[in-house]
Amino acid sequence: MKKQILTLLLVIILLSGCAANYIKELSFKGNSENWEAVLNYKYTELLEPAQAGKIRHRRLVDRNYRIKYTGEEQTLGEIEYQFFGDSGDRLGSGEIDPGPIFPISGTVRGEESSEILRLQAKNIIPRPSFDFPDIESTFLLKVNWNGKEEVIRLIYK
Repeated sequence: MKKQILTLLLVIILLSGCAANYIKELSFKGNSENWEAVLNYKYTELLEPAQAGKIRHRRLVDRNYRIKYTGEEQTLGEIEYQFFGDSGDRLGSGEIDPGPIFPISGTVRGEESSEILRLQAKNIIPRPSFDFPDIESTFLLKVNWNGKEEVIRLIYK
């Protein structure tokens, strides 16, 4: 019985020492004459037990956005939108033919994964390593509808 308890205790200690989680969330907001938008980033870094003395190292980035029409037109027709990052890279776009007044929303997920030795895992300092902004970052959202175009600057809030 003592041997089983010691084994269970050892397994719990090993698993708790390996399960390091790091989560960081940032929100960027902006508005224009007819639109308002929110862009939320959530970065998660996980160290999870894997096979044969290894640990699975995962990095996840979720980008969630919401675009809302605040103008007075009752019919918007086809809407095109594009998000741009600091470096001018296009982060996402879409076309939609909505009802009168609506929010557009969606989530985009990026993931990296690898297996590493348990000893290396103890020396890992979680930090965003890909596709993750900081509080100095800005984003642009370009919206086209009914022959009109507006650009919204989204900043950290």
